[in-house]
Amino acid sequence: MINILAQKQNPIKQTIKTGLFYLTRHARFLPFGGDSAVLASAQRGLRAINVPFVVNASTHHQSDVTWVIRGTKSLEQALRGKEEGSIKFLVAGPNIVVIPEHHKGILKNNLIDCILVPSAWNRDWWVSLEPQLAQKIYVWPAGVTVPATIKPRAQRNQWIVFLKRAPDELYQKVIRTLEQKHINYKTIRYGSYTPNEYRALLRESVAMIHLQDSESQGLALQEAWAHNVPTLVWEPGVMISPVTGQRWDADTAAPYLTDQAGMNFRTKESFATSLDTFINQLPRYTPRSYVEAELSDAASAHKFMEIIKKFGYTG
Repeated sequence: MINILAQKQNPIKQTIKTGLFYLTRHARFLPFGGDSAVLASAQRGLRAINVPFVVNASTHHQSDVTWVIRGTKSLEQALRGKEEGSIKFLVAGPNIVVIPEHHKGILKNNLIDCILVPSAWNRDWWVSLEPQLAQKIYVWPAGVTVPATIKPRAQRNQWIVFLKRAPDELYQKVIRTLEQKHINYKTIRYGSYTPNEYRALLRESVAMIHLQDSESQGLALQEAWAHNVPTLVWEPGVMISPVTGQRWDADTAAPYLTDQAGMNFRTKESFATSLDTFINQLPRYTPRSYVEAELSDAASAHKFMEIIKKFGYTG
């Protein structure tokens, strides 16, 4: 049995935040956070592979594994349980802190048996900051739901320009180039849409151009791939942490992009050439198959089980 702990949101604050989001469509009030998507995926995935679990049971609940997905308060509660002996095996992550030293270095507590981070570059970054954690940090990507049926790409009539954090001059270059090629597109800005609105748009889209300098995992990309929407991704090849200011030279914009799902480009000067290549290769991309095999809820749950079995779990 797995006990999943995830810090609960204040219902009054959530109601206010949701109302402000629908009034403003501003990312500041976004009530549909990635941490909620990760929690939902973990539950769907474990259910799909028939692994018994409970959510937010007492830390005295008889569980083989306690998994704190989000919230420092939940982790503090679990650490007390581990110290008292009521928790056998404690997993923490991936939605607790941005870097290990945050919240008084709570992720560095020796009572934590396993730490989960959402991607390989994230793991490398954390290990560079805290080398002593290397043996307990594992990469675990949350999954997404793969639609049972989708419209054939040939019957779709638009592209998406997904704008999250990118220079305006790059964005202007992208839309000018699309207009020159008479490609029908719709720009969506991160934080201005609901999950259902995004999925409805994906169902009608041929491809997506993703403009964001770094992603810890990229769930919006996975959603696109699940709907068989290939992506052309801006990959600057460097991440400047908004938290520490540290420069990290790595491909961080789309940690799970593969040749099945699309391709990347580096600069605005190379965009037009990259777009031509991307268009020519559209027929051969199979992102939905890739997600079904590697990044679905069930695939994600299997990865979680494989990780904890490395520590001797036999459930």
